[in-house]
Amino acid sequence: MDTQMLIGSKFEKGTETEEPILNPKTGATILNLPEASPAQIEAAVAAAERAFVSWSRTTPAQRSGYLLKIADRIEAEAKEFAALEALNCGK
Repeated sequence: MDTQMLIGSKFEKGTETEEPILNPKTGATILNLPEASPAQIEAAVAAAERAFVSWSRTTPAQRSGYLLKIADRIEAEAKEFAALEALNCGK
């Protein structure tokens, strides 16, 4: 599973210690998730602040279009998300 973070306009892997994500029922590791470094967090916040300026100038129709594209991407991966969440909940 891809665990990269979107920071600004690029994807990158967390550079801090990997955090094991465990199935609460079995204790088995589902995946190891690399955590973001303080520098990556600062970069993400700065990118979000920069993006807010242009985002707030878009029309509701433009925002809707962007959000629908995101929804389409989530929907395309729905089975994988559902399987992962089931494991995360101990199912």
